[in-house]
Amino acid sequence: MPGLLPPKTVHIWQIFIPDFSEPVSVLMRKILSYYSDIPPEKLEFIYGPKGKPALLQNPKKLEFNLSHSKDWAVLGITQGIPLGVDIEKKETTYNKAVAKRFFKNEVQDAETFYQLWVNREAAIKALGGGVFSNMDLTKVILYPFQIDPHYSSAFAVLSPIDSAFSFKMGESCSAVRGVKI
Repeated sequence: MPGLLPPKTVHIWQIFIPDFSEPVSVLMRKILSYYSDIPPEKLEFIYGPKGKPALLQNPKKLEFNLSHSKDWAVLGITQGIPLGVDIEKKETTYNKAVAKRFFKNEVQDAETFYQLWVNREAAIKALGGGVFSNMDLTKVILYPFQIDPHYSSAFAVLSPIDSAFSFKMGESCSAVRGVKI
């Protein structure tokens, strides 16, 4: 059941955007409402120094992060464990200057670049930093996952977890179902 969030568990919501007439921010509010027991319209947000959102009223100590790219969005939710998520549509080319700046000689192709990029973004978001932050990413635990072969995605947490479950919305899903990742 998605609303029940055991300790040391991550829930990843995979949202196929074209199936919804509502903006991703509205869907995020509905999902967070389910976990927080606060009506979507009453959810209030505060923002960290680099813009990371958090719930103002948060007795369940929910941590969440949202990312979207083209047709997909991912929303990660935990209880008391800072996390970051990222998703990027893979292109056939990539910016070699960016690859060299952030990944030295690790990148040989676009597939590798996009996976390293989402790993980095998820890690920085978990730490509450910005895209060009110079942060110690060794403190972060990364979990790459795939929702579509044309996308790279990952989530990152700052402490070990026991399990992660994925929930899909859209793409003709007749019901929300959790799949262990």
